[in-house]
Amino acid sequence: MIPSSHLIASRRPGGAEGFYCRLVKALAAEAWPVHAVHPPGSAVGSALGGAVSRFEVPMLGTWDILARHRIARLLRRLATPIVQTYLGRASRLTRLEGRPGPIHLARLGGYYDLEDYRHAQAFVAVTQGLCDHLVQNGIPAGCVFHIPNFVDVPEGGGRLGYWRERLGLPQEAWVVVAVGRLHPVKGLDVLLSALARAPGHIEDWPVHLVIVGDGPLRAALEQQAHALELSGRVHFVGWQIDPGPYYRACDLVICASRQETFGNTVLEAWAYGRAVLSTRTAGPLEIITHGEDGSLVPAEDPVALAQGLERLLKDLGARHDFGEAGRKRLALDFSRERIVQQYQALYETLAG
Repeated sequence: MIPSSHLIASRRPGGAEGFYCRLVKALAAEAWPVHAVHPPGSAVGSALGGAVSRFEVPMLGTWDILARHRIARLLRRLATPIVQTYLGRASRLTRLEGRPGPIHLARLGGYYDLEDYRHAQAFVAVTQGLCDHLVQNGIPAGCVFHIPNFVDVPEGGGRLGYWRERLGLPQEAWVVVAVGRLHPVKGLDVLLSALARAPGHIEDWPVHLVIVGDGPLRAALEQQAHALELSGRVHFVGWQIDPGPYYRACDLVICASRQETFGNTVLEAWAYGRAVLSTRTAGPLEIITHGEDGSLVPAEDPVALAQGLERLLKDLGARHDFGEAGRKRLALDFSRERIVQQYQALYETLAG
């Protein structure tokens, strides 16, 4: 079993932070020695609790020389053969010196500025397209490895009506869910425009949208919903540590992103057996087979998104089939067991 240290510098929750927690907890659950390094008071620290060995290091920015020294000193003490970093700040602050020594494995979940990462010795990317991007931009192909994300599969269930009552959502309505940071890249403004273009009622039931997440665009999106006269049908519920109840309560999950490197929302929807309508962005294009386990429409096209929304809400059979096919695809290609095994095999390869 190859020990590993995992570093992330962000304090707020997000997609990379969620995967960080899932992976280190999964490794620890299988008795692989693992250490989590993060800033004090961070969301990942709260989420991990006592599940793994944790160390807190303030990381104020990529220029934080004191943090760089603290990280180097801590890593020398931990002496793990693998040091895995997440996102730009932690990757830039992590400088491993001397050979033989630990391998710096940088995990990339987006098309980031590679200057924060080039000093790493190995790279893991969440899609094949991102692997190709790294190689095309000068990273040696032999140093690049493709391992996708996984999400936790829920246990149990419960009737849709139970979850709607618990969440205060209408029973006799179509409920559509979008999960993600309220940031321009997520295309939630396009989704609101699409909702305004789609029929307000389908087969006598109103169409409601639940937006799960928070971010810099919240006020603007709330103003847009009001201007489009959607306020009564759009629910902003903020960031949820566990968005599972909203997946359980919905009829359809939408990913309206302008850009999406991977698409954790797709996997999460499949974990709950829900159909997905997504824009044709890099990650969903690689994950979803259109017409088999999901539906794809052009990005930044509110008309196409509205049409896709109406079509799927009217077609119970398609939603059921997409949800079941997605559940099977998740078990085959994106299960926790499969992804953890790939990371373990990579650590063994890199450690030699």
